[in-house]
Amino acid sequence: MMPKNAVRFIDYGIITAQPEEFAGLRDVFPKLREKTVDTVTFYRGSIPLPGHGDRRDYQVVVTFLNRQGQLDAATVAKTLIQHWKPEHLVLSGIAGRMDDELNLGDVVVSSNILYYEPGKATDHGVTPRPVGWEVNDMLLNRVNAFSVDKAAVSRWRRACAKCYNGPGSLSPSLRIGAIASGELLVASEAMKRKVRRLHSRLSAIEMEAAGVMRAAGSEEPPIPTIIFRGISDRADKSKSVKRPAKTKKDLSEQELQEQEQKRDKEKKLKDAARLAAIQNSALCLLAFLRRRPSEPLMTDRFKVDLKMGTARETRSIFPTIDADQGLSLPCFPNLVELMGPAIGLTIDVEIYGKRNAPLPLRALGVIRSFQGAKTPRLEHVDGKNSRGKVSLELVPGGEIGLYSAVEGELQRIHLCIKTLLQTEEREWKKSRS
Repeated sequence: MMPKNAVRFIDYGIITAQPEEFAGLRDVFPKLREKTVDTVTFYRGSIPLPGHGDRRDYQVVVTFLNRQGQLDAATVAKTLIQHWKPEHLVLSGIAGRMDDELNLGDVVVSSNILYYEPGKATDHGVTPRPVGWEVNDMLLNRVNAFSVDKAAVSRWRRACAKCYNGPGSLSPSLRIGAIASGELLVASEAMKRKVRRLHSRLSAIEMEAAGVMRAAGSEEPPIPTIIFRGISDRADKSKSVKRPAKTKKDLSEQELQEQEQKRDKEKKLKDAARLAAIQNSALCLLAFLRRRPSEPLMTDRFKVDLKMGTARETRSIFPTIDADQGLSLPCFPNLVELMGPAIGLTIDVEIYGKRNAPLPLRALGVIRSFQGAKTPRLEHVDGKNSRGKVSLELVPGGEIGLYSAVEGELQRIHLCIKTLLQTEEREWKKSRS
């Protein structure tokens, strides 16, 4: 569990229930980079925010489950939270229809989640004891704002129509409503009626939202979470393609061919509806994020300041340096100013003297400053090489100063500062005055 003042490193952690849902999301999201953590494969990417030329973007991490259901959903959500520390969580994918006014391909965004499975079993039957979660007020407000933005919704619908490969035309609607979540893959009108008795205004039904909400809600503070679901089926007997009532030996060759053609047509329609629901949900999420529902964390973005500090400042980090003679003590106390948190940052240093000759690096270190606290860190150097490297992970923000001790008369320092999103190469040269 994170403390109340925990720093978040990723703007949005996104979970899909199945690999096919992830594939649909990957088709519409910008390029994602793969990274494996324990038993889970994650994909990290950036979502540029329109109208912001100052490198403002969202950092997202996307993953999928090995198996459908609440247990895998909660486990993967916990792993994502612990490793990536997202500011928000999203579950995206498909669901069955609970409201008959919805059409296949429409998208439901959660206002609240009903976990309908819990209950008490007695000799007289099972008494339901459902559990519910309300969606974070800020995210719900931003979704409502998106839903009434006619231009944004129109752009989303056009994007859906462009991706649609099924029969007829497609113009999905957006619904903000309650979603039922349980352990069952529902393909039964009787089961739908049973669940509706617990909540009369349900829009969709699925199998993972409760697990994700539980994992997000167990953090301190809870992580704001929202669910995007495309309607892929009616959650009734039509969910499966019907088998012929008669066996092959009871059918003529023509009847058999007609049966197969009918089944093929039904399957193509169902596959098209399922793919449309996956794509529409992913496109809706992307359109929502591009409206900038929250301030970006500015993860892995930084500024560089090559103002040289004093030898006295360098001696403060290397307490035994006074005993050495013939050393240059260059430092850049405010070398890196982080614009937000940094998941990973490296600083490569190359030191040169007169006539561009490499100078031995005798000591190298950094001081991290964040919220008034200063944290020094010394790097191992062999005292013979002119090159050094500093690697930092999960830096919450603030400034990073670089300090070094060099054998000989310093003339030039080459620096390469790098995160996943930004690389800056800078050079300091000794003034001739």
